[in-house]
Amino acid sequence: MKLSNGIKWALGLASVLVIGAFACKATMSLEAAANIAGQTGTAKISYDGRDVKADELPGDSRADVRFFDAKGKELPPGANGVGENQRVAVPPGASYCEVSGASSSTSCTGCTPPPGGGGGTMLEGGEVLAVIAVDVGAADAWTCAQSQDPDTDSTGQSPGKWVYVYTLKADLDGSSVWGNVSGSFTVQGTPSADEIHGLIEEILLRGHGAPVPAGVEVDTFVRILPEPLGARLRIADETQSFSSMLMQWNGSPYADLGVNSSSYSAANGWQVIEVFIPIADFQVNPFGGTSNSMDLEWKSFEDSFPNLMHQAVTYL
Repeated sequence: MKLSNGIKWALGLASVLVIGAFACKATMSLEAAANIAGQTGTAKISYDGRDVKADELPGDSRADVRFFDAKGKELPPGANGVGENQRVAVPPGASYCEVSGASSSTSCTGCTPPPGGGGGTMLEGGEVLAVIAVDVGAADAWTCAQSQDPDTDSTGQSPGKWVYVYTLKADLDGSSVWGNVSGSFTVQGTPSADEIHGLIEEILLRGHGAPVPAGVEVDTFVRILPEPLGARLRIADETQSFSSMLMQWNGSPYADLGVNSSSYSAANGWQVIEVFIPIADFQVNPFGGTSNSMDLEWKSFEDSFPNLMHQAVTYL
């Protein structure tokens, strides 16, 4: 069964929301809550096809933003010190975005002046994709130091840095080196945004089963790949096991651990949950107004609190 690219990706996909370019504008809302020791923080990113906007960042911190093409090459200029409600123009050819923090910059270099709209060609190339993933580990750097010096934790040591990886443009044929990946990581010490990328790059390239460098913690890793009759979602982590998973699709219960999903072990201590989403379960309107949403909650053996993810995409 051969499907057009538009139909394949005019879909909202569990952890990856994809809309085919049938209409003039896509609006996306990406939100995730991280919980540690009773404290909650939220990362929320919106994307209008031209600019990435930091609606909310962990602990009201600032972030450094980098963009990459389908081959994993960084595309300048990116931005440093991005604060809440600030926008960064997406350069032409960008397929991925990394948002890391807390940034050492106290003001933004590279942000788009209000009202934004200076970014490039996300809608010109056909398919548009937005993804997010977050886990409690990615929040350690700010939740554990709220009442202290932001550069140290309760022991006086650096609490580390967090990084989120987003896919901005759909990979329909497997030609992109990272695939349709979404991930979050915690990195020990105070590495720069470029150093953080170097530490996680092999994981992005190889996916679940890749060796994890010392000083790096995989908080979440989610990938979605198209198949002839739908798409396959993989939730992966370097963990002993997953203890729970609940998924809602367009507001209705869809899968949980062992129901409409499968689990297996991979190399280097990784565990994987798979969910297959058939084409029939996607809301698709080729004339515009297509909307899909996903709510995901899951825990690994080591997590004290669940990981929460919400995504929604509407194509006007």
